[in-house]
Amino acid sequence: MSASVSAWSDVARFIESAGASTVFGIPGDDLSILQALEGGQVNFVVAKDQRNAMFMATGYALAARKLSFCIVGKGPAVTNTLTGVLESRASCAPVVVVAVGTARNRLGARAFQELDQVAVIRPLVKWAFRVEHADRLPWAIQRAAFVATNDCPGPVYIEIPEDLAESVPTQLHYDARGPHHPNISASATAEVGAFINRLERPLFLLGGGSVDGRRAASYGELASRVDAAVFTTASGRGAINERDPLFCGLAGLYTAEPLRVLWEQCDGVVSFGSRLEETATLLMDAERLRGKVLQINVVSEEISSVYSGPAIVSSCAGIANALFHGYGFERKPGWSELIRERKALAFQARQLGVEHARQSNDLQMAAVIEQLEKSLPSDAILVQENGLLDMWSYFYPYFTLGPEQQSIVPSEQASLGFGVAAAIGAKAAKPDRPVIALVGDGAFNIGRSDLSTAVDYALPVTYVVLNNEGFGWLEYQWRKRGFATKRFAFTSNLASHGPGVAHFPVDGTGQISRQIAAALERNKQGQCAIVEIRTNYASPAPGVEAFDSV
Repeated sequence: MSASVSAWSDVARFIESAGASTVFGIPGDDLSILQALEGGQVNFVVAKDQRNAMFMATGYALAARKLSFCIVGKGPAVTNTLTGVLESRASCAPVVVVAVGTARNRLGARAFQELDQVAVIRPLVKWAFRVEHADRLPWAIQRAAFVATNDCPGPVYIEIPEDLAESVPTQLHYDARGPHHPNISASATAEVGAFINRLERPLFLLGGGSVDGRRAASYGELASRVDAAVFTTASGRGAINERDPLFCGLAGLYTAEPLRVLWEQCDGVVSFGSRLEETATLLMDAERLRGKVLQINVVSEEISSVYSGPAIVSSCAGIANALFHGYGFERKPGWSELIRERKALAFQARQLGVEHARQSNDLQMAAVIEQLEKSLPSDAILVQENGLLDMWSYFYPYFTLGPEQQSIVPSEQASLGFGVAAAIGAKAAKPDRPVIALVGDGAFNIGRSDLSTAVDYALPVTYVVLNNEGFGWLEYQWRKRGFATKRFAFTSNLASHGPGVAHFPVDGTGQISRQIAAALERNKQGQCAIVEIRTNYASPAPGVEAFDSV
């Protein structure tokens, strides 16, 4: 860290004390933060776009499961982060956004880029604060970090006025507090245990809050004790080994058709760390399950009022571990047999789908996803988008995440381009692990301006781009309305890129594994890589068309 003297030195010292190896953003005109970090242990990745910088910071936070930082200028620099801040909040990613603000003596005088930034960003963050006095800066950044990482994690905002940045830094020692672990009460554990024991056909839903990174949760072991069918939300992947015999895939929109009967026949749901958002609950009948949905979440604000039943405010992993180690349960053999039967049917349907896809002259997604699963390294971090084709990777058993692999997905907001930039942040967080981003060409084109950023900062990522020459999901919706002509088509020249990026085209299923392996080899040499899978395929995953609301 440089010996420069400014308030940004306080910020730099706190970032180092928090253990962040990388921060993201585009600094304001006063480059003091860059000077303060110069020569230290923290790398400042200067993005090409503030929105992408927030996506990177979110990807870093989700991959590392710890605090991340995004630093930007003022006015439009702040408004340009808002989509990223929205995604960070919905993803429960602990990101501290630090922005420059108009000087205190210029407020209200139509200063250059003046904006009430706190008012603009406050609805999207857990806490927003403009520092008006130099002696409040240490308190503010420590409070921001604590708020960001505790209860339900999320973004926070600190604003440093331009004139305050010139203040002499404090000599305080920064105490980088870790996340607070909520207490696990015996009464709450007993209530959950009694609820489960009353069920004959239990179903567990594991949301993003079940993957808290603080304890070794025992969801799979607990499910085996009670013969519960286990589903996850997209952000809950990783909470249970997807090769567990009771794992039944992702909930709602992403549930394979043979496994949907489990939602129809379960007599109760235990939700661990899910907001019960629309996409995950398309198969949940609120009337049939009246009083039969028990929700566990770390804060009361995340409890859904749409579904009735007991609500427990507590650590999900803590409750699961307490139940597994200290509560007796009755087995449900008839229910577990139905789970096995429906899973067998799901795998049969997958096999038929893959065989049909292999026989086609065109690249079809069932075969593409099969090859992707086979090609991913066992320790890969898969960063995803949420378009028509990449959505296939959400469908079990078409795609199964390995026990040591990690999935990073957009939130329910599904911000287009999130995965493209978040993959760079994930690589910064986990430089020793291969990072593969599965994205559509629409998302890739939105985020590709920062491909050179990944190259410049030695953050090599492999992008598997599903190129169907357009916005596939919108084309699908257009066809549903009876139109045969293409409405959202465009051409992407993915072979055109700057230095440090390798391009591997794929025109047949048999090339996928070989080209991904070649791309990952280029990553080891410090290069980014694009595996371009060219396809005319334009159909959603099986069962999606059954939902009128999507």
